[in-house]
Amino acid sequence: MVNADNFQVSGSSVGTPSVPATDVGGLAAASSATAAATQAAADAGARDSGGAASNMPSIITVEVVGYGGADCPNGTNPDGTCK
Repeated sequence: MVNADNFQVSGSSVGTPSVPATDVGGLAAASSATAAATQAAADAGARDSGGAASNMPSIITVEVVGYGGADCPNGTNPDGTCK
């Protein structure tokens, strides 16, 4: 159940789920692993960045709006579109 910790009851409560305890040790280990991975990525990036800025590839985006006039070898419909 979501937001079970938001219930406020005066007196006794029956059937209300309790909020599970969080494993703080697991969170600390995950935080340490994340910090180590971030540092390793930063170190690898610092080693490999020699001259990479000048050799970055260019990304060109092209949006084709049209191909010019329509070539209708079989003629056109009354509304001007190709058959």
